[in-house]
Amino acid sequence: MPTSKSEFQSIAPNLTMGTLSHYPIKSSAPKIIQDLKVIIHDTITIFPPHETEKRSMFLSNIDQVLNFNVETVHFFVADPQFPSQVVAEMLKSALSEALVVYDFLAGRLRLNLDTQRFEFDCNGAGAQFVVGSSEFELCEIGDLVYPNPGFRQLVQKSYDDLAIHDRPLCIIQMFDVTRTTCCRFFLSLSLISFYGMNDYWNLSRLFFIEVNLNMRIERLTMRCFEIVCDDLMSNIGLEIEIAFEVRIEIELTSFKCGGFAIGVATNHATFDGISFKTFLQNLASLAADKPLATTPCNDRRLLAARSPPQIQFDHPELFKIPTGIDLPSPTVFDTPEGELDFKIFNLTSNDIAYLKQKAKDEPFSTNAKITGFNVVAAHVWRCKALSSGADYDPERVSTVLYAVDIRSRLGLPPSYAGNAVLSAYASARCKEIEEGPLSKLVEMVTEGTKRMTGEYAQSVIDWGEVNKGFPNGEFLISSWWRLGFADVEYPWGKPRYSCPVVYHRKDIILLFPDIVGESNNEVNVLVALPSKEMENFEALFHKFLA
Repeated sequence: MPTSKSEFQSIAPNLTMGTLSHYPIKSSAPKIIQDLKVIIHDTITIFPPHETEKRSMFLSNIDQVLNFNVETVHFFVADPQFPSQVVAEMLKSALSEALVVYDFLAGRLRLNLDTQRFEFDCNGAGAQFVVGSSEFELCEIGDLVYPNPGFRQLVQKSYDDLAIHDRPLCIIQMFDVTRTTCCRFFLSLSLISFYGMNDYWNLSRLFFIEVNLNMRIERLTMRCFEIVCDDLMSNIGLEIEIAFEVRIEIELTSFKCGGFAIGVATNHATFDGISFKTFLQNLASLAADKPLATTPCNDRRLLAARSPPQIQFDHPELFKIPTGIDLPSPTVFDTPEGELDFKIFNLTSNDIAYLKQKAKDEPFSTNAKITGFNVVAAHVWRCKALSSGADYDPERVSTVLYAVDIRSRLGLPPSYAGNAVLSAYASARCKEIEEGPLSKLVEMVTEGTKRMTGEYAQSVIDWGEVNKGFPNGEFLISSWWRLGFADVEYPWGKPRYSCPVVYHRKDIILLFPDIVGESNNEVNVLVALPSKEMENFEALFHKFLA
């Protein structure tokens, strides 16, 4: 059996050869445009093609706490049969049709004062189509894989002058890029006042919000976080109108070469990754004048807590916030982006095959499921847990969190359109992580997934009905690796590449695929850490691959 990576490569000639001495790490920003110079020219409202039922939509406890933005961009090669103007009209029509079955996207977010819960008000208020322009070309953006901060400017706030209850869920923006066109579909839930809500407020919402909003809003959110922690909200009459912005945004940007990009921003309260892919497939089908690819299941009461709640497990992956607790200052969530180094670590198919073989060659329990995700998660967990440098404590317990789909576990239909993912976890002392074999870490990651039975998942949901809190772990691995957004077939073809628009956070490590056919990389690992921790992480990343 191979005992080193070089030996493994020598017996695997059919695999893409990796490089032991140097891994392709994108450690500095390529030449990119950070000011896209976007100008808004016009705004119109898009309604469903016919009147829809006025109703309120229940949001599960999972939906209630996932109030942070997720943004992706999908690039397409040129097709003379589908110029940007044609694609824009097809998408506008498709969105209008989609607002029938996804009626909550044409509604608003409301706080139900009787239940003290948020819900979607499906009132048919409509989406907005915004026309704007930018002067740049696709080729000026540079590396499609590397996160471009300029993409954030495509999320416009053209509704800021509207009253809260009038703010639309959906805004579509259409851009001209020099001689090119970009259209944006932007769905934004109306924003919520925090005044007088201190008895209701769940800090987990603030925890999640702080993860992904831009710096101006993050500072505002952290201020509110501190106010709630000190239980001062009812005393100061502060009204914050930004933290509950929920949106889905689709931006079609065409370039001089004829290619274009569709950028999508959603708030996690609307979809998880699986249901978002279903939404894209349905949008693509409607754009092609075909029936829905999948009829979504919008009944989010399928994930309602039991009455009375039955918490059957300890749930160490969840942190219950006692009344009046003071959080550490500063927390990991308010580290400014400028204080973090950002790197992309590329793993080839050969690297992943090597990690799998290494885990198989070591003593391991039959409970360990040696999959690509499990070995990558174990490898990343080890590097992150041991990267603290001078603060390293071999007795410290490190906990990694990662998402598990619970649809099949709870008998939900695959078409369930809400959030049906929960955080699984694996925990171990740093000494065990450092000295133990990779196979042991893979086994613990496997056990975390297996732990998420239907009974366990329902207990988590019931826990959220009783407690205020948030996920309790050192960091989260957020995997976009195999969500399959690039597999969606539009009338103009599949995306050449789909990727997240990244906001650097040290508590989140992202996994996402590379451009198909352009490199030998199978998965990209996005890491943001303070400088010294990044040096340690990089050294460990190499060490444990050797």
